Amino acid sequence: MFERILVPLDGSRLAERALQPAVSLATAPDHELFLLRVPEAKTMFEPGPSGLFDYGLLWPQQALERSAQESREYLQALSRRVSGSAMRLRILLSEGDPASVIVDTASLEGIDLIVMSSHGYSGIARWVMGSVVERVLRAARCPVLIVRSEQPIRNVLITLDGSELSERALEPGIELAARLDCPVTLLRSVTDLAMDEGMARQLDLLERGLGDRLLQHPYRTVESYLERLGRAYRRAGSDPKTVVASGTAASTILDYAARYSVDLIVMATHGRSGVNRWVHGSVTEKVVRASGCSMLIVPAGSARRLEVGDRQSAPQPVELSDRRVN
Repeated sequence: MFERILVPLDGSRLAERALQPAVSLATAPDHELFLLRVPEAKTMFEPGPSGLFDYGLLWPQQALERSAQESREYLQALSRRVSGSAMRLRILLSEGDPASVIVDTASLEGIDLIVMSSHGYSGIARWVMGSVVERVLRAARCPVLIVRSEQPIRNVLITLDGSELSERALEPGIELAARLDCPVTLLRSVTDLAMDEGMARQLDLLERGLGDRLLQHPYRTVESYLERLGRAYRRAGSDPKTVVASGTAASTILDYAARYSVDLIVMATHGRSGVNRWVHGSVTEKVVRASGCSMLIVPAGSARRLEVGDRQSAPQPVELSDRRVN
C-alpha cells in the first residue's frame, strides 16, 4: 500500500505543501514518487525588448509551449530539492484539464495515493464547488490525502460507523500513521439511544439498575466493536486508542479533532459506486467542508471518470526523468 504516490503541482508554494508528507511516506527503495504538472494554455502578454510599455502577445499554443518549458524547469529544480529517501522519483508533464489529468494519470500509472494541498485559512468553512481538489475527490479510484497545513502530521483519527464500508479506512489510515510514526485513535459516535435518562429512571423503579443498563447498552456495544478492531491491529504491531463519543457523527468528529489537536482525519466515502458523487449532507462531505486539518479520503470502490462536460481528453503524461533519490 502507498508504494506509488502522485503529487500534482501548479508552481505555487501552497501546492508544494503536499510534497513533504508525500516524501515522508515514500520510505523504501521500491516506492515511487510522481511529481505531476499540467501546463496552462491561455493568451498572455510578455515584455518586449524596447522598454516598459513594450509587450508582445502569446496566443494559447505559444503560451502552452512557454508554460510547458517553465513547468519542465520547475519540476526538474524541485526534484533536485528532494532528499533523504531511497525512493524512485519520476516527474511528469501532461496537457489538459488539471482534474482530469490527475485522475487519468493516477489510473494510468497505478497510483496508490494522491497527495494534494488545499486552501485552508482557519479551516474550509465553505467548499469551493468546481475546485480541482473536489473534482479529484469525486473521481479518484485511490485514496486522496488533502494537506491543509505545513505542520507535520502527528496525530491521526480514523472515523468509523460500524459498517464494512467505513472499515475500509482502517488499513490505509493505520499504514499512513505507521510510516509517519503517529499515534492512532479509532472513533465512533453513538446517536440513536433507545431511551433518555427520564425513561431510565422510570425503569429503575421496576428493577434497580435496569434503566442504567439499557441506557449504557449502545455504548458498551460500540466499545466492544472498537476493542475488537483495536485487538486485531495490536496483533499486527499497531496500538490504536479507541473512543466512543455521544452526538451526531459529523459534529462529534469535528469536536474531537479540535479538542485533541488531530492533524489528520481518515474517512471512507459512502456511495453505491465509490465516490460516484458526494451525497449532499453526508458525514464525509460535512467533515471535508468544515475541518481545518488534513484529511485522508478512502473511496468505497471504483468511481466514475469525470463527466464529459467537465473533461477534456488528456494525452499520456510525458516523463521527464526517472531517477533514484539518495
